Amino acid sequence: MAVVIPTRNRPQRLARSLERVLAAAAQVGGAVEVVVVDDGGDGGTRAVAEALGGGVRYLRSSGAGPGAARNAGVAASSAPVVAFTDDDTEADPAWLVRALARLDAEPAAAAVEGAVLPSLPESPLDAARARVVDNRSGGAFLTANLVVRRAAFDAAGGFLPLRADAAPRWNVPFREDTDLGLRLERAAGPVVFDPEVVVRHPVDEVDLRGYLRTARYFELDAALQRLHPQALPPLRRPLARARIRTAVLAALAAPGALRAGRARAVAAGALALAVGVQQAQVERDLARAGLRRPRAQVVSDIVRRTPRCAAWALVAGASRVAGVAGVRAGRIPVRTGEAA
Repeated sequence: MAVVIPTRNRPQRLARSLERVLAAAAQVGGAVEVVVVDDGGDGGTRAVAEALGGGVRYLRSSGAGPGAARNAGVAASSAPVVAFTDDDTEADPAWLVRALARLDAEPAAAAVEGAVLPSLPESPLDAARARVVDNRSGGAFLTANLVVRRAAFDAAGGFLPLRADAAPRWNVPFREDTDLGLRLERAAGPVVFDPEVVVRHPVDEVDLRGYLRTARYFELDAALQRLHPQALPPLRRPLARARIRTAVLAALAAPGALRAGRARAVAAGALALAVGVQQAQVERDLARAGLRRPRAQVVSDIVRRTPRCAAWALVAGASRVAGVAGVRAGRIPVRTGEAA
């Protein structure tokens, strides 16, 4: 078995993550190869990997993004099963044992998708800037916790860019895991979800630049939907994509703010709705992460988040619209076929 961890210039977090991965690997009867793929070239990353001796293998990748780094890690190993996680996760001690047991119990399964639960940082968290990564019910195929049969991974073609032009700005960790999961199910068999296969992901503070950069990723939604028409919830399930749908509404209505009368009122209402939905999503995520706060603090955080949520809604909505328009007009080339 192999564990592949892509990383970029975060040696301290990587060191903590590797401690937990090696503890989980020690519970497995056979040998487990841990492959760290350095996508950034930070000298501290190599030092962290080499300090752990023969239990960790260090590789340098081309800097083409986490998907390409994961592919390089898989190619460097001959293990029949590959587990993927991130450089900042905390693996449960029984993570690998439970994943392998589930694969043994379901020989037709191509992969096991495990639960990703939030973990709070030791230092106080500014909840107004929090980002929560959470997967409790499956279907997200998050590479923070995905254990794949090597034969299935090869049959699916590994991680692939959604855009055929592979422009450097689109070497982003967005939708590539969903794309892989859907291709695995088509090419090799079901990806089963197991809530007992657990890793934890930190709740991070994200500045405005990072928040808006994430919002721009939604341009890739149209490419994903072109490749997998059933990948995103249909309009008859409005709550399933409420954040993006209200963001799109706000972006479409925003030009009305430059005009008087009813158009300006509609634009203001659309933006207020988008901000409210985003605020509710953040509060729900923080509550699920276990962050319990006094009501006054919640209200204060909502007020402080409002400008950020408005900016996110406009950028995310405009990106989604631009992506759809670009794909339909052929300006955004979408990958064709199952493998590169």
